[in-house]
Amino acid sequence: MVLIVAGVVLLCFSTCRGQELTLFPENKEVIYRWSTNASSGTLIPANLNSTFSLDARLVVHQGPNGTAFFKILQDVDNGVLGEPFGAKFQQGELKELLMSPLDEPWSANIKRSLVSLLQLKLDTVLFSPASNNLESGHFGTCSAEYIVTTLEPRLLKVRKILDHDTCKKKAVDQCANIPVNQCRGKYQEMVVSTSEREYLLQPFSHPLIKNISATGRVLFQPYQSRAEAHYSKI
Repeated sequence: MVLIVAGVVLLCFSTCRGQELTLFPENKEVIYRWSTNASSGTLIPANLNSTFSLDARLVVHQGPNGTAFFKILQDVDNGVLGEPFGAKFQQGELKELLMSPLDEPWSANIKRSLVSLLQLKLDTVLFSPASNNLESGHFGTCSAEYIVTTLEPRLLKVRKILDHDTCKKKAVDQCANIPVNQCRGKYQEMVVSTSEREYLLQPFSHPLIKNISATGRVLFQPYQSRAEAHYSKI
């Protein structure tokens, strides 16, 4: 997934501690170019793969009280995906997601993932070369590691790594074609996942976020657990 700023708005940005830090300039509009690819498939018993791709523009309008409003624009009608949505941020941390009642589960999940991608712990990222924090997102409450590198006097590269093994209160659906084994083993529920994001930030200009590149992977091993016993964890 890649987000690149397409519309640039200039506004003075203060990095003094104690002041409210925002991801987007208030009462201004920012437009990002958004490209994403998602693949799903299996290796065993057969190699199958399906891919979903999306190219669009993400329009962001920062309102008062840390509330940002978003709209996804495409050249073709994108149905409920084009319904506007919002999010409340505090110091760059996501606090609340605002969805249209017309949204369907698939469109809500895409928007939830997109907003979570924009989340940055600004009060530590802008003042510390490395930090580890707890953050709430669509994976639950997880440990997030930040590594900050100065590329130029006013340009930062931030690498963010989410540790899914630490996530609490995550929404998970489990199903099986047989009763779940009471003596569960780690192999039956083995899930290996990664999520990394790389940001280019310009702290003394707006928009703060110039570019985001994100990659993620989730690997399941449910179909080798117990002969014909099939387990899924989503």
